[in-house]
Amino acid sequence: MPPPPTMRQRRRRQSEGEIRDAAMELFARQGYAATTIAQIADAAGVSPRTFFRYFRCKEDVVVDSPVGYGADLAHALAERPPGEPVWEATAAALRMRTRRWQERPADAHAVVDLLTGETELAARMTGKTDEWTTALAAAARERLDPPEDTRALRARSIVGAVVACLDAAFGEWQRSPGADLDQLFDLSLETVADREDGSRGR
Repeated sequence: MPPPPTMRQRRRRQSEGEIRDAAMELFARQGYAATTIAQIADAAGVSPRTFFRYFRCKEDVVVDSPVGYGADLAHALAERPPGEPVWEATAAALRMRTRRWQERPADAHAVVDLLTGETELAARMTGKTDEWTTALAAAARERLDPPEDTRALRARSIVGAVVACLDAAFGEWQRSPGADLDQLFDLSLETVADREDGSRGR
């Protein structure tokens, strides 16, 4: 089971969040390409050197850290009640992401807008998503019953399907102002889980 975040890790993520907030405000105001690291640091009240303690480059401000975020998701999954079906447990762990988006919808929409206009940034986001999905699949694997030789495949299949449901729900949320993301996620999950109803296009 992944250990819970330490106090130092929580403080680091808080600092990362403050820098990211400043950056997203600048991106929205003057555009991604026109924003420099020096400007981000100045807006966040830190030095450029401090910026580089948290982010390797400007692109990393937009893309979630695969290590920290993946560990958080894996820990959330590992903390689900024993015996809870892996499908439901994985969906519950991913609610961490839906809550974050719904708490700050403007940031979520801003990231999508940035990814739409920045091909290289979109490619990096795909790579980071693959990394946190792998971390989540590793945690899901530990909850599955034997046979051992199929656990990894079953875990990747379940996690991949749940993440696809989240992606579908997020896309609909983007297109439907005022919609509830959790409800859309529930509908997406139910449609896939209930194969008979899903096959009818319900």
